[in-house]
Amino acid sequence: MMDRIRRIWQRSRSAGQSMGSNLASPPEEGFAGQATDVPEPSHSQLKLVEGDHWNHLCSRCRNLRVYESTSERNPNSNIVISGLQLESGLQSRCTLCKMMMNHIRSRSSGAVLYGRIKYPDSGTHIGWLEAFQSTHGDFVLSTEYDDPAASVLSRRPPLTTYDSEGAYTQIRQWMSECFYSGSHHECKAPASAPLPRRVIDVGTINQDPFLVIPKPGAMGPYVALSYCWGLSQPVTLTAAKLRMGLITRLVKFPLQQLPQTLRDAIVICRRLGFKYIWIDALCIIQDSPNSEDWMIESSMMNEVYGNATLTIAASGATEASQGIFSFPFNPEEETCTIPYRLLDGRVGKAFVRFYPHKGKKVEALARRAWALQESLMSPYVLSYHTDQLVWQCHTTRIFADGPVTVDQPQLARKWENVIAHYTQCGMTFPSDKLAAISGYAKSRSDTDKSDSFRYAEGGNSYLAGLWLSHLPSQLLWCADQSAVQPRPAFRAPTWSWASIDSPIQYKLSTTAIYTFQVLDYSIAASKLDPFGPIDAYPPSYIRIKACVKSASGIRIRLTGMQTEICMEERLHSNYFTVNFDTIEDRSTLLSYTRPCKNGNETFLYEFSPLSFLPITICQALLIAPVVKGGLEHEINVFQRLGVVIDSHQTNFSNKFKDAAETTIILV
Repeated sequence: MMDRIRRIWQRSRSAGQSMGSNLASPPEEGFAGQATDVPEPSHSQLKLVEGDHWNHLCSRCRNLRVYESTSERNPNSNIVISGLQLESGLQSRCTLCKMMMNHIRSRSSGAVLYGRIKYPDSGTHIGWLEAFQSTHGDFVLSTEYDDPAASVLSRRPPLTTYDSEGAYTQIRQWMSECFYSGSHHECKAPASAPLPRRVIDVGTINQDPFLVIPKPGAMGPYVALSYCWGLSQPVTLTAAKLRMGLITRLVKFPLQQLPQTLRDAIVICRRLGFKYIWIDALCIIQDSPNSEDWMIESSMMNEVYGNATLTIAASGATEASQGIFSFPFNPEEETCTIPYRLLDGRVGKAFVRFYPHKGKKVEALARRAWALQESLMSPYVLSYHTDQLVWQCHTTRIFADGPVTVDQPQLARKWENVIAHYTQCGMTFPSDKLAAISGYAKSRSDTDKSDSFRYAEGGNSYLAGLWLSHLPSQLLWCADQSAVQPRPAFRAPTWSWASIDSPIQYKLSTTAIYTFQVLDYSIAASKLDPFGPIDAYPPSYIRIKACVKSASGIRIRLTGMQTEICMEERLHSNYFTVNFDTIEDRSTLLSYTRPCKNGNETFLYEFSPLSFLPITICQALLIAPVVKGGLEHEINVFQRLGVVIDSHQTNFSNKFKDAAETTIILV
């Protein structure tokens, strides 16, 4: 498979070099980015551009400059089209000027379209026009595979079906460019990697797929599938089926009996030349969800997806029965063709299509928690969206048809950002909250050895979704107050975001200024997966030395569901917002109150057991004592109720000057 991709790249390199020595030795700069030593087209070539084939264009559009030669690889192009030029083109009934003017919705001279330049080779400063960008959208250029312009234009006309030779050619070219071109500086050809414990041999047109149990240490390329199960999965690997397979040495999965998404993924593997695919439904025993096999496999997701040569993401399908090929793209936008003149004088044909700027579309798969982890761990992802193919790697994200975007890395890898995104995703079983991110957590622990990520002593322990090295700041997560839920059955200690069902975010991230020293901790994690689910007993806790201040006598103001507190008795004092973790936590606070003369304000009872645990200049935890919970022999045991925030960062720190250092246990 990899040799085949390498040959494709070598053929494309040969085709590019055939354009002449100008690509190997970039011309000198000229006025406004013009190349001074680019050969002028012959009279016959100019006639081709000026001939009847392009009579729908004005003279400017017929001779549009489509290259840029600069001393630096600068995406800010000098190729521009002004509103005045478009108005001039309208007078000559130019179809391109008309299309552009219609879409930019402005006939003023201030309208400007900026050419976006792509540099196809790391060794040249010659870039090629791939789109015009405006405030309203992108005018994207594409061409056919056999057109001369295909040597520099990477986009092709919109696909009408995903199961077509055009689609597979596009995918192979992406893989070739990513693995072998050298232009993807963060990418490289996948090395031979260990196969997962079980994989599916995709078979052939005359042979159904079947389960393979590789020998320990077996290496080879394989594909991993990321998809939405939906309500049911009609064909799975069961313990009985696996036992029978060990006897007969064959566990078949008839292609026609598989859900459509799985069938389509197997077809894709066959067409791309891959022999093996990993699919969770067929490679993990599914009739015992909490079995040892499930725990082992779920803890290895970082290796399964991280070692895959390619991950196929069925992004548009909401369930496995829907399939990958079910979303043909039927473009409705008008197009226009223009000549695309190469440096050797050849003239290709480019299609111009407008893609308006829209709000970011969230595909079905992107809303699933397990799928987020799979995306984070996969180095190369081929996503089948509802309207187009998308390639994502370490270096870039490419939309097959449009719009043109600046190179985008994968989702920001800062742990707090990942978790904020993760908690917005859905999962069928909320009890999987730690399991569905455990693979990515393990990969972070294995690969990130930087001083900023490691704890000073004892390594960087993982504490139920938080990292010991960043514990003070990571304790300050806030539940989305518009979606606060009741507290679910135990999944994690109250100080962990995994203990609640609401989405969370980190609001004001600042450095801890109060005493916060972790003395010891205990996490009741499984030995099979120390990054996965934890047990309720023995209780998980962190013992810390910190500043603690009693919440007795504070004033509370209720405005709808918003709760604010004031630590001073005088009127017009500063109020601070309380973000509760669950509905019950708000009730706990209010259970210690008594009405005040001012109708919407209350006071805590003078001897309230609630306390504040200040951490930063503008954030403190609100904590309550715990009487039971397996630590009755301990003193100063607290649970978390929420976070108190001073959004102005002005007077908060003064309120905790008298906070006493003490040792407490958070559960």
